[in-house]
Amino acid sequence: MRSRMNTRAGAVALIGVTALALATTPALAGKGKPPSGSTTGTGQIFSPNPVVALQDQSLTDQNDADYAALQGAYQIVELTNLDGSGYLRGDWANIVSETGNPAYSPTNTFIYRRNDDRFEQVMAYYWVTETQKYIQSLGFGTGLYAPVNMESQDIRINQWGADNSFSWDKKDMIKLGKGGVDDAEDAEVIIHEYGHAVHDSQVAGFGTSIEAGAIGEGFGDYLAVTVTNVLAPTPDAPCVADWDATSYTTASPHCLRRIDLDIDYAALQGAYEIVELTNLDGSGYLRGDWANIISETGNPAYSPTNTFIYKRNDDRFEQVMAYYWVTQAQLYIQSLGFGTGTYAPVNMESQDLRINQWGADNSYSWDKHDVIRLGKGGVDDAEDADVIVHEYGHAVHDSQVAGFGTSIEAGAIGEAFGDYLAATVTNVVSGSDYEVPCIADWDAVSYTTLTETKPVHCLRRIDTDLTYADRRGRVHYDGQIWSRALWDIRQALGHVKADTVIIQAQFLFAPDTTFAAAADHTIVTADTIVFPDGTMLSDAEVAAVRKAFLDREITVTK
Repeated sequence: MRSRMNTRAGAVALIGVTALALATTPALAGKGKPPSGSTTGTGQIFSPNPVVALQDQSLTDQNDADYAALQGAYQIVELTNLDGSGYLRGDWANIVSETGNPAYSPTNTFIYRRNDDRFEQVMAYYWVTETQKYIQSLGFGTGLYAPVNMESQDIRINQWGADNSFSWDKKDMIKLGKGGVDDAEDAEVIIHEYGHAVHDSQVAGFGTSIEAGAIGEGFGDYLAVTVTNVLAPTPDAPCVADWDATSYTTASPHCLRRIDLDIDYAALQGAYEIVELTNLDGSGYLRGDWANIISETGNPAYSPTNTFIYKRNDDRFEQVMAYYWVTQAQLYIQSLGFGTGTYAPVNMESQDLRINQWGADNSYSWDKHDVIRLGKGGVDDAEDADVIVHEYGHAVHDSQVAGFGTSIEAGAIGEAFGDYLAATVTNVVSGSDYEVPCIADWDAVSYTTLTETKPVHCLRRIDTDLTYADRRGRVHYDGQIWSRALWDIRQALGHVKADTVIIQAQFLFAPDTTFAAAADHTIVTADTIVFPDGTMLSDAEVAAVRKAFLDREITVTK
C-alpha cells in the first residue's frame, strides 16, 4: 500500500472565482437510470482552493459548512471525457465508490457545494482528468512519448473516515480521506496522489527505498503545484495544499509542505557567522540609517534586544542578510570619503529593500521607487551577499546620475559596476580572498554546471579576457568587458584608491554614456583626484588606469 502524502488531522480545498447559487436535487444511486449520452458536462469545484482563490488565510473547515465567506471560491467548469453513463466515469477518472450517494445526472450537470459529499466526487473527477490531459499535452501517449497512466483511474472518496489519502499500486486505486478539510476538497491533495499513480505506471513497485520514496513524495507535491499553477495560477505556487493545511497548521501561510524550502543541512553549518548589526533605529525591526526592510516573505524580523539569529530555512535570515550587506556597503563607501566632507554623498540614505516579493528568481533595483527587490528561487537571492551588493550598485549609480543606463553601453557599465562593487565590498568586509572575481558563487549553484574550463560556480566573472570587439549587445555579457577594466585598476592601485577613483568618476557619466566616454572620465578623475589624506595618484598609477581600458580595446583620448 502506497503511503499517502501526509498523516495528520486536517485536509485541504481549492480556490474558485465565482459563486453560483444553484438549486440541486440529490440523485439516488440505483439501477435503471437513463444515461446522459454525452461526453461533456458541467461541474462546480474549487480552483484550486478557497485560501488561494480568496487570498484569505483565516478560512477554516467549520465541519464541512458551506458558510458565506467561501462563496466566492466556487467555480463552474466543463467536465470532459465522460462515458455518457450519467455518472462521474470517463476516459481518465472513475469514481467507483464514495461516502454518500454517487453523483448522477442524466444531463451531466454536477453542481454541488462542499456540504454535499458529491462535491468531492466532482473535484476528484475534474482534477484527475485535467492532470492526465496536461500530461498528454506534453506529448505523453500521443505518439511522441510513451503513455503515462493513460487509463481510467479508479478513485474512492472518503472510504476510511480518516484524514489520510494514498495511492495503492496493487489495486491501482487512489483513496481520498476525510477529516478537517476533506482531502478531496483540495486539488493539490488529489493531484499529489495521482502523482504516485503516475510513478507506479512508469516503474512497477517504485519507492522501495527511503530515497525512492522521498522522490515519490517530492514528485507528487511538484505535480500538484505545476498542474494547479498551469490551470489556476496562484501567488504562492510552491505552497502545497493551502486549504487542507488550515486544519493542522497555525503559521501563515498554511502549507502542508513547500517545494521551495531552503533546507538548513549539516554541510552549511560552518558557513554561518555572527556579526554586529550597526546603525539600527532602535525600533526592534531591521530599519536603520542605511537600510530599511520594508516588506518581506513571511514575518518581519523583530527583536526587542536587536538579536536577529536565524538560519536559511527561516525567511528572516534573508532580511538580516539584506540589512547587513547594504549597511556594510554604504559604510565602506563612506570610509573612502564619500559623504564625510571630502566627496559628495553616494546613496547616503536608508535604502528600502523588499525580500522575495515576486516569487521569481530575479532581483533588481527600481530607481523610480527607490527600492531594491530581491527574488526567490533556487538559492534565494538575498542569501548571497554578491547579489545584494550588486543590486545596491545600481542604486549607487542612480543616486549619482538620474536615469543612468539608457543606452546599451551605459547599461553594461551599470551591470559591471554592480558586479565590481559586490566583489570589492565582500572581499574587504569578509576578508576572504577565495575567488574574489567570481560573482554570486552561492546563488549560481542553482543554474550553472561545473566543467573543466569552469571549475567554480559563478553568475559572472570580472576577470574575463573579453574586449570591446566581443560585444553582443547584451548588458550583462558586455558588462564583463568594463568590469575587467575595473578589476585591473583595483589590481594596480589597491582597493582604496581604485574604488575611490571609480566611484568619483561616475558622477561625470551621462545617462547614456559610452565605454569610451566613461573611460575618459575615469582617466581624468584618476589624474586629478585628491584623496582625504591630501595625496594624489602618481603618473605611473594614472597610466595603469589608462592601460586597463586600452587592454579592453576601449578607445580613450585622455
